[in-house]
Amino acid sequence: MGFTCKIFGHKWNGCKCIKCGVRREEGHNWLIVEGKCIEKCSICGKEHTIEHDWNGGKCRRCGMDKQIETLLNECVDELVQMYIWAPRGFPMVRDETMSVRIVGKKLADAGGFKLMLEAHKRFVLKNPYMGRNLEMCWDGIGGWAG
Repeated sequence: MGFTCKIFGHKWNGCKCIKCGVRREEGHNWLIVEGKCIEKCSICGKEHTIEHDWNGGKCRRCGMDKQIETLLNECVDELVQMYIWAPRGFPMVRDETMSVRIVGKKLADAGGFKLMLEAHKRFVLKNPYMGRNLEMCWDGIGGWAG
């Protein structure tokens, strides 16, 4: 926070102070990102995902297949559950990481590296400190280099 803001207070333009640049979690101006199920604030650049707009088996906005989305959610939930039982991550012994690797293989078979990357992103949002461990467990699957 800048000196001026300490003395006189912030001058907000939505979610961002125009004097010192500090951001807050209110006042965002959300705009839908073309071709994605993401909204981005035009003021600060923050992004968040939005619900798919299903038309039969495909999302109108991003083109995601509903079956792939279901698989993706199931796999991320499965990974989160595995890491609840291993809160410090998995040791890098193939036998110990096999269940995590099976999930990675399932994702790679269904949608390749791109789907694995999306699962990793969603997993890290729920379990931020285990992203690197997941990367190492998936090493060599579907083009993943952990």
